[in-house]
Amino acid sequence: MLVSPLKKIAEMAGIKVPAGTQLLIGKLDGIGVNYPLSGEKLSPVLSMYIANTQSAAFQLCLGILNYGGLGHTAVLHTTDEDVISRFGDQMPSCRILINTPGSLGGIGGLFNGLTPSLTLGTGTYGKNSISHNLSTHDLLNIKYVSRATRHPIEFINELRTVIRDKD
Repeated sequence: MLVSPLKKIAEMAGIKVPAGTQLLIGKLDGIGVNYPLSGEKLSPVLSMYIANTQSAAFQLCLGILNYGGLGHTAVLHTTDEDVISRFGDQMPSCRILINTPGSLGGIGGLFNGLTPSLTLGTGTYGKNSISHNLSTHDLLNIKYVSRATRHPIEFINELRTVIRDKD
């Protein structure tokens, strides 16, 4: 009998999983080191939080991003443009996904216009040099030869004129 990886992992953790189960969802009451499932998981296990207000839901999202995902991805499912705007403004994330699956949406291409990539920049939020999905363009050395458009003395004279006009 072939045992699914999910069933095997769950049984190792002492969880009895019914046959045919493809996804495990665990309800969490906190974020941080005492709640290991509140961090990134590379498995078919999801965390679930319950919030009674929109403000509380936004605070949970901020807490999760601050714990282990600054700059990464934040996902929202709604049709309310005002909520989308506020979520986008408040989340320290480089990818705000609306009505898109989170894990597959973040890597782009399948559900949205993001560049397809398995390397996702987290910007300055996550102390990263890029804030987008890495592409071949990021791996190129591009050399620029730039010529002066005016002499520095011309610029200095323009500044002097502006300063004199203000007096």
